[in-house]
Amino acid sequence: MYSNHLAQIMVAILQRNGKCSPERLSMLVFICDWVSLLRRQKRLTEVKWIKTSSAVSTPIIRETIESYPDHFVSSTVLYDGVSRDAIEASPVFLNTPILADPETIKVIDEVVRVTKKYDAYSFLGNVLGLFPVKTTDTGKVIDLNKTYQEYLKFKARGSR
Repeated sequence: MYSNHLAQIMVAILQRNGKCSPERLSMLVFICDWVSLLRRQKRLTEVKWIKTSSAVSTPIIRETIESYPDHFVSSTVLYDGVSRDAIEASPVFLNTPILADPETIKVIDEVVRVTKKYDAYSFLGNVLGLFPVKTTDTGKVIDLNKTYQEYLKFKARGSR
């Protein structure tokens, strides 16, 4: 089980984003982790992200939802005529700031603002376009810190 800190980050995202699928929440946490690394040189979480054939994933998001039932409300919604799982912040947290760090809040606000307009397919495409992932990496844990260092080297070469 992960720390209450991850649950707090997930609630803060849901407070801003509203109800979404656990998969979208997982990708939002991933994007926040990556953007925080780019902007602040430190990750928001210690989650081990796994490259799947079509996205990034981790079982930790669902485990955290199950481990903190007072933080989350699960439901089912119809999306294009198909029943889908959805998750939202518990009503207890709807008007209560859950994170104190303004820099973390800034990252979450930015990510939610930018991604909220995307439907599921556009959102997924944008997640996958965030950083270079080799197709052969499927099933492997993504080392975000190493990827960040590679990104900095690539960026430095490109600015010459």
